Amino acid sequence: MGKTEQELNKLILDRVYRLFREPLLHYAQTILENEADAEDAVQQSFLYLMQHPEGIRSVNSPETLHYLSVIVKHQALDMIRKRGREVALEELPEGSYRQSFPEPGAMPLERAMLKLPEKMRELLILRYSDELRPKEIAALLEMKPDTVRRTLHRARGALKKLLRAEKEESEK
Repeated sequence: MGKTEQELNKLILDRVYRLFREPLLHYAQTILENEADAEDAVQQSFLYLMQHPEGIRSVNSPETLHYLSVIVKHQALDMIRKRGREVALEELPEGSYRQSFPEPGAMPLERAMLKLPEKMRELLILRYSDELRPKEIAALLEMKPDTVRRTLHRARGALKKLLRAEKEESEK
């Protein structure tokens, strides 16, 4: 009797976990600098993978490792963001939060990014901050790769225009 799709997915996930757990754990530790958090990030990544097994085309392939690395990176960055929000201001030395974190919109690039339409801003962040390729962004957002490339091109142009205008304004 043949195996069901669910049983096959479980076998594939188990194999992928055994193959890639250690390198992913090491990668997460380089981002998080904490073994327990790195373990959590890897576990959360595999939980995500259980819900989205379609991302695995071949068990032992560089593409699978890359796919998992991106998931681990996002999990780790989410953990860092959450950790940053969990610090109470009372726990920080007087005035230190002002030195560590500039006011929202204080940086010219940040101000310009906030003026962009949400979709352009999202694509730029995924491309340059999260370092995803247009093909990966397209898969993530269920868009065509060519649409992602065109929108990124327009977003870069709009961002340059906004930054130029901001520079001219500050020179007056």
